[in-house]
Amino acid sequence: GPCAVVAGVARGPDEAALRWRVHGVSPSGGGRRFDAVLVEPSEPRPGLILLLHGGPHSVSTTAYDPRVAFLTRETHCAVLLVNYRGSLGFGSQELRSLPGKVGEQDVQDCVAALRVAQEAGEFDLARVAVVGGSHGGFLALHLWVLPQ
Repeated sequence: GPCAVVAGVARGPDEAALRWRVHGVSPSGGGRRFDAVLVEPSEPRPGLILLLHGGPHSVSTTAYDPRVAFLTRETHCAVLLVNYRGSLGFGSQELRSLPGKVGEQDVQDCVAALRVAQEAGEFDLARVAVVGGSHGGFLALHLWVLPQ
């Protein structure tokens, strides 16, 4: 999908810049598009970390987050922040789309976002991780047990 560079992290004397891009993701089973924020290090072929927000009615933004910058720099992995359907900020219809479909729709959206990120860049697919707290941890466990 279309994406745009929305912000860059300021560079220190020996820090590499990070690239922040927002990807529009179309759900695999139909429905309205949602956003995923991809933060990439300057190294070639980084690993990929899905960092899933809690809630489920919360949101990940493009605002500078030192935790994301730390993860990206220290692990040499890109970080993908998924705003699956049901996240805040995308309208009441999208917010109401998740109840009754928790563990299904949100998991499918995370898989779709991962595929979009994989198509947008070259990642070391032997180094993919899923991290989240609260509802994000719930999603991480669901994604962990999915067949490859």
